[in-house]
This record gives sequence, structure tokens and C-alpha cells, in this order.
Amino acid sequence: MNILFVFNTDISPTAAGGATGITHKLECAFRERGCNTSLAFFEQHQTPSPIKNKIQITKPFNKCEFECFLTKNKIDTIVVSTLKKQKAKYFLPLLKQIATAKNIQTLFWLHGMPGYEIITIKNKNVLLYRILHQKNKIKNIKLLLLSLFPISDRIGKILLRRKYALLCNSVDNIVLLSNHFISAFKEYANCFKNNKFTAINNCLTFDKYADKQIISGKEKIVLIVSRLEEYKRISLALKIWQQAEKNCVDWKLVIVGKGEDEDYYKRFAKKLQLKNYTFEGWQNPLEYYKRASIFMMTSSHEGFPMVLGEAQQMGVVPIVFDSFGAVHDIVKNNFNGVVIENNNINLYAEKLIMLMKNATERQLLAKNALDSCKRFSTEIIIEKWKNLFEKNLNL
Repeated sequence: MNILFVFNTDISPTAAGGATGITHKLECAFRERGCNTSLAFFEQHQTPSPIKNKIQITKPFNKCEFECFLTKNKIDTIVVSTLKKQKAKYFLPLLKQIATAKNIQTLFWLHGMPGYEIITIKNKNVLLYRILHQKNKIKNIKLLLLSLFPISDRIGKILLRRKYALLCNSVDNIVLLSNHFISAFKEYANCFKNNKFTAINNCLTFDKYADKQIISGKEKIVLIVSRLEEYKRISLALKIWQQAEKNCVDWKLVIVGKGEDEDYYKRFAKKLQLKNYTFEGWQNPLEYYKRASIFMMTSSHEGFPMVLGEAQQMGVVPIVFDSFGAVHDIVKNNFNGVVIENNNINLYAEKLIMLMKNATERQLLAKNALDSCKRFSTEIIIEKWKNLFEKNLNL
């Protein structure tokens, strides 16, 4: 099997981001299993990927060069990962022409929740802070206006429908991260062909699992590993922690990550007069997972967040808002984590405090998490991709 991955950027193994990381992991897994893998990318990354066979896609598109690359590498399968709207508009119709002529199967792999592109930031205080203190004022003024005028939602949905319809018409299969996302994508794209869609979850990040013996020795740490950007709603996490730390003074909140709203969050934490917390900046999170007991997620939306699997692999109990469908693929409420009604801050704080105080319940959930996350192992997820590829090639 000869697979070409098409991505926005050169998929460097050092690049941050779930989409980049999982694409790199998938490419490595297929290469290690004897498949020939290649990469086509639009923008160069500071640290290039180690993939030997790759080509940069330019605008205007050099069709002849691209066709020669496909022929030279005997490509039979093309996996297009999440593309920006402008790139999709000029690249996908040409890709369809080429793939049809060369009998190459094409798939589009959406790394986010359908519709994530038009979700706007609701926290106006964050946007105002960005406008006053950051360089990119025009962008943030636009975001503020979008949050203020509902008509922008309707315009966004129209533009998104065009993009998703283009995807459906340009490739053989749409691969989504969860079965919970299929109906939403169909509605956005106005495309209801059942054989067009497949759901394949992300695989786990780490190759090893924590030993269950370490769970009883975990420290009293609530952990956040996240980009510090407001769609992750760290502002809500800080409000929740304000209630939690009053009830559990021997516990600590540890926040690992960086992002454009980091300074706002640090000031907000001081405004809330929080005591037991630290901002660690961007670090390798593995050692933090090993020590922490509870993992906290408050995002407004997600695709299939790798951090939840990472936490479960290390015996850290996740507590998360019910703000995206795939959360139910990963977390079974009160079995291997806790799922909270979206935006219910008081209930979230109540359940978090319960976990912090009840070591027996917490350790049971952690052990269940360790066992249940194994269904997302690289071997299992790669087999699903392999079956999809082979099914299409045999049609």
C-alpha cells in the first residue's frame, strides 16, 4: 500500500497540536508496518518532518509536477487532513480530476468536531483584553463583532455548507473522529450518503500504560494540559477551582501549556484570589500525568482530544464538560471518569470536590480508565484504517 498524506504544513514530530501529532503518529505507524508513505504539504515548518518522499503544493497548483510525484511513488491512497478553506477551494477539485484519472482512492480526515470552524469565543472579557494588550487587534476586533451579532452565525453556516459540500463531492470517503459527528456533518454538507462516512477514533499518544500500583500513591494534584486559548475555557476552570480549593486546601491545580490568553488567565487567577495553583508553561506532560490524580477539561468544543486518552493511560481520572459528542466515546460517566452537563459550573465544582475527597472512588475510576483506554491502542486504530483502505481498494 502506497499512501500519500496531504496536510496544511510539513508534519514535524516537534510541532504542537493534536491534528499534527496524530497525523505524524499515523504516518509512522503505517511506515513501520511496511507501507510506503509520502507527504504533500502547503506550508513549510521550521523543523521539517523526517519523511523522505514529500512535495510542497504551491499556488498556482503545478498539476504536472504533482501527477509525476504520484506516479513515481505509485500512490494508491490519498488521505487529506484538515485543510484551510482557501486551500480546499482550489486543491480539491483538481485532486478529484487527478485521482479519478489514476484510479486512486481519496479520503478526507476531519480532525475536529463538525462545525468547529464557525464556533466563536463567547467570553468578551478575553477578547477585550486581547484588543487592549496584544498586537493582532484587527483579528480580535472581528472576533468580538462576531460574538456580538447573531447574523454572523447564519453567514458562517452558509460558508461552512459550501466547504463541506465541496469535500463530499471531491473525495471517496469522509473520515470523522466519532460516530456522534456523522449526522452533524451530513446536515452541514446536505449530503446523506451513508456509504460516504466512516468514524475512526484517534489512537493513544503513549506506547506504555501506567502500572495500577502507582494509583494509590498519586499526589493531590488536579491537572490541566491545554493550549491556553479561550475556546479551551480555562477561565471556567479557574472559576471552578475557586470553589474547589476552599473545600480541599491540601490540593493543588497545575496548568501545563502556553497560548495567547496565558497572561489574561494569570491576571484572572489573581483577581479570583486563588492560592493553590501554578502555571508551568509548555512542558512534556508525561511526568505531570504520572503524579496527578485528576484531569480537568472545560473546552467549549473538541474533536477527539488526545489529552483525555493520555490522562487515562497514566491513571488520571478525567472530569469534562459534555460539550462535544466524542466525549462519550472516551469517558463513561462514573465508570472511567466524570461527564458534567455543559456550562454547569456549580455541578462541575461539586463533582470535582467529591473526587478530591473520596480516594476510594477516585482510585476505582482511575483503574477503570487504565483498562478502558486500551481500546484506542495504536494497533487497534491502525487496523481500522487498514480495513477501510483495503475495502475501498477492493471495490
